[in-house]
Amino acid sequence: MFVLIPKTAEDAPARHPKSARQMPKEVNSALELLGLSAEATFEEARQAYRDIIQQYHPDKVAHLGPELRKVADQKTKEIVAAYDQVKQFFAGSAE
Repeated sequence: MFVLIPKTAEDAPARHPKSARQMPKEVNSALELLGLSAEATFEEARQAYRDIIQQYHPDKVAHLGPELRKVADQKTKEIVAAYDQVKQFFAGSAE
């Protein structure tokens, strides 16, 4: 008789080398704001940042009313702050 015991997450091999890195909650939240998962690379984060920031650029929302421009400005600040956290994390993990 054989008994099969499923592997736990601790026993399973890492499916990707990046999954071993410790991801602070702030960085996880920043990646989510950019529309990415915790397994994202810096290049993916950089591209997501560029794609998202274009939507809220002042030139893109100049024709909208003042309230919507204010919302776009606030969203831009959130996106920039999130990207800064991601950059700092990846710069620190490269050491």
